Amino acid sequence: MGSGMVCGDCGHFFDSSDKRANLAYLGDPRFPPICPACNIQTMKGVEAWGLANDCQGLFDETVCPTRKEAEAKLDDIYKNMGCTVVPVRIYVEREDRFGIRHWTESERELEEA
Repeated sequence: MGSGMVCGDCGHFFDSSDKRANLAYLGDPRFPPICPACNIQTMKGVEAWGLANDCQGLFDETVCPTRKEAEAKLDDIYKNMGCTVVPVRIYVEREDRFGIRHWTESERELEEA
């Protein structure tokens, strides 16, 4: 096991030997070490904008590539719902997780039927 490091994004400790972490610029103060979770979200995600409120959270059907598009939906559909435009990040899950998600959703559908 490698030595522990502190993530420059979230402040949590992580194992520096974890290959999913980003230690590319170690020693350069402009680019701190990044833990695996922050690295996956930052480097492998797609930036987008969505609408959310305090009650229901993010409305997934409102995710848009630009802030302008999200604000247009805010004015049209979600005007009186207390929504605000928030930055979101979307990333594709690992392929080995697809089967697990499919299985759990299938089980849930069978229980509801």
